[in-house]
Amino acid sequence: MQIIEINNFGPVKNARIELHRLTVLIGEQASGKSTIAKLIYFFKSISDEFFSHYYQSSSKAVDFTQDLIVPIRERFYDFFGSTHHLPDFKIVYTYAPQRTLTLSLNEKKRLYPEFNKDFFSLENRSLLKRLKSQILRVNEDLAKTTNAQRRFTLERDRMGYVNSLSKAINSIFTNQQNDSLFVIAGRNATVGYTDFFEKQLYSEIQSNIVKAYQKRSQTIDEALMQRFIERVSRIKSLLMKHKDFEGLLEVAPKTAKQSLRDALELITHILRGKYQTSEFGERLLVGNDQFVYLQNASSGQQEAIRILQDVFVALFEGNSVFRIIEETEAHLFPMAQKYVIELLALLLNSNNNNELILTTHSPYVLSVLNNLLFADRVISKNGDSQAEVNNVIPNYCHLKADDFSAYAVGDSFIKREDYCVSIVNQETGMIDQSYLDVVSELLSQDFDILYRIHAKSFAK
Repeated sequence: MQIIEINNFGPVKNARIELHRLTVLIGEQASGKSTIAKLIYFFKSISDEFFSHYYQSSSKAVDFTQDLIVPIRERFYDFFGSTHHLPDFKIVYTYAPQRTLTLSLNEKKRLYPEFNKDFFSLENRSLLKRLKSQILRVNEDLAKTTNAQRRFTLERDRMGYVNSLSKAINSIFTNQQNDSLFVIAGRNATVGYTDFFEKQLYSEIQSNIVKAYQKRSQTIDEALMQRFIERVSRIKSLLMKHKDFEGLLEVAPKTAKQSLRDALELITHILRGKYQTSEFGERLLVGNDQFVYLQNASSGQQEAIRILQDVFVALFEGNSVFRIIEETEAHLFPMAQKYVIELLALLLNSNNNNELILTTHSPYVLSVLNNLLFADRVISKNGDSQAEVNNVIPNYCHLKADDFSAYAVGDSFIKREDYCVSIVNQETGMIDQSYLDVVSELLSQDFDILYRIHAKSFAK
C-alpha cells in the first residue's frame, strides 16, 4: 500500500491518503481532488522518467543528480509551474515501507526532492549498474557488427536487458503496472471534432508545451491532454480496423473473451445504443437502422465513450493498468453512473495488479460502490448466498474491502476540522453511512424549511 501526505500545497491544506487498488476522492468543486490526483500521477510516473534518463545516459552507474533530481524538478515544473511564488509545502510519498520521497522547497524556493537513505539499496544499485553495463556493451557490439544474423541476436539480447532494467526500476518504485493513463475531465473534446482538427489540436498542444517549458509556466493540463489524445487516437485506429467492439471481441484471446462480453453488455446499457465506426466517423446505432454520429450524441455519451473504449481495449490487451479518472460520472444519469462503476470494477478485477483512482462529485457513485462492497461482504458471511447475490450484482464487479479506500476532500459544508478524511467504516469496510446521511440531509434541508412554511398556512 502506498501513501501520499500533503501539507499546504495549492488548495490542499493537509491530507493523508492510503492508496488501495481502488481509491475514491469525493468533494466539492475546487476542493483539491484534481490536485491530489495529479500529484499521485506525478509520483507514480517518476519511475518512467528515471528509466528514460538513466537508459539514455552514457554512464554505467546511476548519477542521482542527473538521472533523478533534475528530471523530478523538470517534471514538477511541467506539471505545476514555477515554485517561486508558492508558500512552503511538504509532500511525502511512501512507495513501500522504508522507501519515501519528500518534496519541499529550499531557501531559494527551488524544489528539493529527497529520497530516504534506504530507498536505493546497494543491491539495487549494483543490479542497475550491471544491467546498464550489459546494454552499453551490446550497443558497442552493434556499432561494430554488419552481419545480419549477429545483429539480430544482439538486438534480441539488448531488448532483454532493457526489459530487465525497466523491471528493476519498477520494482524499486513498487510499480506493478505497465499501462498508465490520466483520463482527464472534459474528455468530450476528443469527440466533437474531425480527425483533422484533432491532429491540429494535438500539434498545437505540443507547441504550447514547448513554449511553456521554456517559460516554466504551468502545462499539466495540456501535457495530460496530449497523452490522452495519443491513447484515444490509438484506440480509434484499432476499433476502425475491426469496425466495432464486437469485431474486436472476435479476435480477442480466449482468456479475455468472457470479460469483454460482460463489458460489452454494460457498455450497451451506458450508451443506449451500439458503437460503430465508419468512413464518415464514429457513430451510435440506436435501433431500426437509425444512427447518430458521436459528435451529435448527448454530452453524457460523449463524456463516457472514451472511458468505455479505454476499458474495453485494456481488457483486450490484458495489460496491468493504472488509471486516474476525473469526474467519472460527468453528465450521466444515475443508472448510467451505476453501469460505469460496475465496468470499472470489472476492469479492476480482471488483473490483480490493476489500480484505479476516481474523483467524483456524485453521492450516487458512493452508493453504487457501497453495493459492490456489500455484495462481497454478504457472500463472505454466507457462502450459500452467492448465487442469489450474483443475480443482483454480477460477481465480476464485486469489490473487496481490503482493495478499497475513499476520502472526502475539503467538504466545507460538513464543517469539520480535518481537510481530508477517510469515509470508510473500519468495521464494515464500506462507506460510512453517516457521511451519506449528511449529504442526503443537506439536500433535503431546503424542502423541510419550505414544508414548515407551507404547514403554517394550514394552521391559520
